[in-house]
Amino acid sequence: MYRQLNSEQRYEIYLGLQRGWSKSRIAREIGVSASTVCREVRRNGKPDGSYMYGCGRRSSVTAVNTAWRATTARAQNRGGVWNG
Repeated sequence: MYRQLNSEQRYEIYLGLQRGWSKSRIAREIGVSASTVCREVRRNGKPDGSYMYGCGRRSSVTAVNTAWRATTARAQNRGGVWNG
């Protein structure tokens, strides 16, 4: 079952990376798969390779809000009729 990482898990990823731990070890420590940690670091890492643990939640909320605005705009362009 899919679950988003919470802020504590993101902070633990940050701390693990600061400690020099492998992504596999971080995953074991926080109880998620290694691929989850790899994706999180890739999505919220900076170009210099550092990880921004506070960005994940904001970027996911921004993505949801952007999708909602686009859907609303499409419905308005159809005269307010929702077609999915």
